[in-house]
Amino acid sequence: MSQSINKHMIIGNIGDSLRAADLPSGSKVLNFSVATNRSWKDKDTGEVTQQTDWHNVSIFGKSAENAEKILKPGSYVYIEGESVSSTWEKDGQKHYSQNINCQEWKALSPRPQEGGNS
Repeated sequence: MSQSINKHMIIGNIGDSLRAADLPSGSKVLNFSVATNRSWKDKDTGEVTQQTDWHNVSIFGKSAENAEKILKPGSYVYIEGESVSSTWEKDGQKHYSQNINCQEWKALSPRPQEGGNS
């Protein structure tokens, strides 16, 4: 039987809100989104194009309690975890979402400015 790996590592900035909730088990969950940016140069025009991707993240338990005290909107953060897909139906229409269930996180120093010394 072949083995598979479901591991995502992202470094980016937290979006504008962190949402904490208590689970029925008494444990805490912290949900937020992280923006990652990528850029490339168009071969024909030489124009640099940038794109931002948003990643939904959930941290659970004691780690969520600690993260809630430290992380803020705009924080530069490292996230490592597994991707989980969800589907649900609302008003007869099927919806899908992708989430990273965080297993490790780390608040990083402020992001260095472009062209600056770090």
